Amino acid sequence: MRSFTRWHIVLSILMGLVGSTAGAQVCEGRPGSSAGRVALGAAFATANGASELGVGITGLGTGAYGGATVGRVTYDDFSGSTTTVGATVGYQVAVGSAGRAQLCPFLTGQLGFGPNDIEGTGVDASVRNLGAGVTWGIVASQSEDVTLIPTVSAGVASASIKFSDGVSDITLSDTYGQLRFGLGVAFGRQFAVTPSIIVPLGLDDSDPVLGVNVSLYLRRRGAAP
Repeated sequence: MRSFTRWHIVLSILMGLVGSTAGAQVCEGRPGSSAGRVALGAAFATANGASELGVGITGLGTGAYGGATVGRVTYDDFSGSTTTVGATVGYQVAVGSAGRAQLCPFLTGQLGFGPNDIEGTGVDASVRNLGAGVTWGIVASQSEDVTLIPTVSAGVASASIKFSDGVSDITLSDTYGQLRFGLGVAFGRQFAVTPSIIVPLGLDDSDPVLGVNVSLYLRRRGAAP
């Protein structure tokens, strides 16, 4: 079984990548859209013997955006799972006169519940993750049917995990940096697939996290396509 001291790092990075499902438009490798749209998303991420599948919803305004996610983390080398919930808020700013690029500062937070009774020990775990950063994306290539949108993100995260046996608690925590690189492939203006990789900074024995996000935009009735 993976050492307890690494769990919260793996969970934090996974939760952060799935949390990007509730992110902005071009900054997250998604097609630009008119204000007032709602985006639905799903994400899968894997690293260090754990993986997470999650879904999210985002409300997009003219600049501000916010969203929520829920997910489930499973582990390769022991039974049990972690249920995650999260929220993200940010602001998207057009960069350059052409409006092909966006810069988006953001704040994000996630909570994780479980696994419980870890391998029959009677110990339960819970996770907290807080993060902040900035992400940038640009429409690099665009045709009537397909748009390519590379993205890069830099941020800092604070992660902690608490183990409790009902009598005493132990809390482990870390603060670390991370870089995320992605390539959004948008089909039309409503659907996009964005594979990405997160590279943790300032940590020992932490592998990159691989993931993919899928997004679907819902236009308001009467909005232009």
